[in-house]
Amino acid sequence: MSSRETPIFDRNFAVLTVAYCGFLFFLSAQSSLPLPQYFSWQDLIEHAAAYFVLGILARKAFPEVPGWVIILFVALYGGSDEIHQYFVPGRTCDILDFAADVTGGTIAVIIHRQLLLRRLARTANKRGVP
Repeated sequence: MSSRETPIFDRNFAVLTVAYCGFLFFLSAQSSLPLPQYFSWQDLIEHAAAYFVLGILARKAFPEVPGWVIILFVALYGGSDEIHQYFVPGRTCDILDFAADVTGGTIAVIIHRQLLLRRLARTANKRGVP
């Protein structure tokens, strides 16, 4: 498939991305989440993991968009999520949570790129391309 034939976005993953954004918004609107805290920075790992998933979904939804645009999208959504939490009783707007959001999205883009490059290299090797 040439780059002209490659779709600009994948409708199924775009719908999943929007639905996941709605899920994150729902979680942010809760005064508290019933998650046990085992260590002090567990919240940061949870944020990074949640936004890692968002980064993967967005990357799959828009495969032709540069990675930095996906990271920017994750950062903007993470920032808006933190601002939203400022207005939710029992929640706070935290710059470290925002940093964890961006870190999770960035790691998602990097890992996705590495997996794609590995797959392309394997395909080229099977075809005998040096």
